[in-house]
Amino acid sequence: MPIKRLSNLVLKNFLPRQLCKRCWTNFGGMTSDVQYLAVAESMPHAILFMGALGKSFNLIKLNVARIRKFVMRHWLILGLMLLVLTIGVGAQDSDPFAPYEGIPFGRTDDGAFVLGSPDAPVTVVEFADFMCPHCQTYHSTVAQFIEQYVKTGRARLEYRLYPIVHPTYSVYAAQLAECVEAQLEGGFWPANDVLYGLAASGQIGPDTAEILGSVLGISSEKLETCAEGAVQYQTDLSVGEAIGVRGTPAVLIRNVAGELGWAYLNDQVMNRGGLSPAMLELIITAENPDALVLIPRPLLSVLTNLEGCVAPCWYGITPGETEFAGLVDVIRSERQFYEIEEHLDTVDAQAISWLSLSSGVGEPNFILADAEGVVEIVSILEANSLTLGEVIGVQGEPDYALAIRNDSGGAIVYSFFPAKSMLVLSFATLDTGLTAEASVIGAQFFSETRMKELLTATAPADWTGFQGLESYYQE
Repeated sequence: MPIKRLSNLVLKNFLPRQLCKRCWTNFGGMTSDVQYLAVAESMPHAILFMGALGKSFNLIKLNVARIRKFVMRHWLILGLMLLVLTIGVGAQDSDPFAPYEGIPFGRTDDGAFVLGSPDAPVTVVEFADFMCPHCQTYHSTVAQFIEQYVKTGRARLEYRLYPIVHPTYSVYAAQLAECVEAQLEGGFWPANDVLYGLAASGQIGPDTAEILGSVLGISSEKLETCAEGAVQYQTDLSVGEAIGVRGTPAVLIRNVAGELGWAYLNDQVMNRGGLSPAMLELIITAENPDALVLIPRPLLSVLTNLEGCVAPCWYGITPGETEFAGLVDVIRSERQFYEIEEHLDTVDAQAISWLSLSSGVGEPNFILADAEGVVEIVSILEANSLTLGEVIGVQGEPDYALAIRNDSGGAIVYSFFPAKSMLVLSFATLDTGLTAEASVIGAQFFSETRMKELLTATAPADWTGFQGLESYYQE
């Protein structure tokens, strides 16, 4: 990360008082609205605190045309039938169900589709989008995996619908796949093959439900009706975002305890793209597959912890006390941290930034130290299951709060805990206001000096409890 970009982190050259910037970050077509609130002074070492607004997908399903020429329908369906002969899971006949005959199937507690014996020692989890070209290519690897390991009971396949590529048909295809299962138990898997075939040939469109119905022998009208309310993809998106899925395909592994993690092979986290057949074989044939799986641990457990390293301490690092020297090695020793960058060529500050597999935000965490080499700020962004109510239940009520609204129907709420030199970031929706269920999305820990400067610079409102956001707004 160049120093010019780092200036957004080390807090230099901002205008006095507040400066709001909006940054659009695109994860393979899925747009996330990330807003930074920078609070600055006219002096060096201005203070920055960051927030990440909720994902806004803006996926708009086009109205399905009711009238199509008979000839066009005829040739689309005929073309698909030919595709089914050559793609799918190695099928050599026209029966789309044949490749899955005799293989157990089901769904997880949260609805994900699973293929294979529940007694299989390894579960491979694929996050994929039918409209993703890389997923279409990787589908042959998945087919090989099913034939070699799922059919033989050596592994299970868990499929997560992750529609992030096309603004209309990614979600539509995912909804249709879910709805095939609603009509026909086990139908999701042959529908999966059919949809990948259609997508690869550019035939996903308004007629997809009719084609699916014709090939699989089910009602296309029921598919359309069902698709209007099919929402499994939303659950799968949440699961993927929480563990750091940034694009498709993404292939993860469940350990023996059922925890979801990334493959860790050759001293490297495999968090980019699908796993090759050789990698899959290495994991499945390992004496201890769990040793090859990295389970990301949460970064903000300190918010609900009152023993050991407590706020403002994080990972043994306490702003105002800890020396910056040696922290680079500490950060690099954590396998779940990646894209670690040191920034040591500034005149009056030192910093290190990194991404974490557990973040779910995709924006860097950072540690900032002063010219004397003492840590001043630790900034952690992590979208997790923590709520503001849970944090307050452990840490006590904050003294102050400040809310910044955005254009997507939400607001970032900054809760100030001066006695702990801590700032907690949470997301609230405008329609419900600030409630105990507001999702925590980050925290920052300060030296006492920087905490005082932050309070002076922002002038937040007194905390008056959970209520509407109006009393906390600062435009």
